[in-house]
Amino acid sequence: MPPANAASTAPAQRPAPTWRQRVLSPPWMFAGLITLILVVGEAFFDILGGYERIPITLGAAIATEVALSFAFTGAWPYTLLSAYISGNSVLLLTKPAAGANWIFAMAATLAIMSKYVLRYRGQHLWNPTNFAIALLLLVAPGTMAILSHQWSNSPLAVAIIFSVGFITVYRARLMHITGTYVAAFLAF
Repeated sequence: MPPANAASTAPAQRPAPTWRQRVLSPPWMFAGLITLILVVGEAFFDILGGYERIPITLGAAIATEVALSFAFTGAWPYTLLSAYISGNSVLLLTKPAAGANWIFAMAATLAIMSKYVLRYRGQHLWNPTNFAIALLLLVAPGTMAILSHQWSNSPLAVAIIFSVGFITVYRARLMHITGTYVAAFLAF
């Protein structure tokens, strides 16, 4: 028979986060707001060149994450959020030639692959999306291009992008980084 105080000596179990806590966590909020920017940006400013590029890019990123997680660890990835954010970043930062949807899939795949292959002391070496974009600019310069135009100078677009950025940085508790950037930008 267990001692009477056995329950009090067991480690306290942390309750699982609620749906609201998970959805409103900074990483998930960031991912959701970026997706919203992509959808609205495509509707008003044709930033993507077609909605079909969203599932192509996100699908490639997530499929690559799942495949490489099984190949390297033998298990399902702990989270798909990183792959989802990398896919969104590819969508935000590139504007390839018309009809070149393959470049989105390739950039997303290379970004995720670099996380698994280019590692030092258990960490990936570079920002995966920046690595993939830089590599494709080098090997496919006629097809690959970075987003080279602003979506609009309309006050509404600027306010939305500023608000999303501010909320994300505030929730992630990274205002010091943004403040340092703004101060350095103004000083230089």
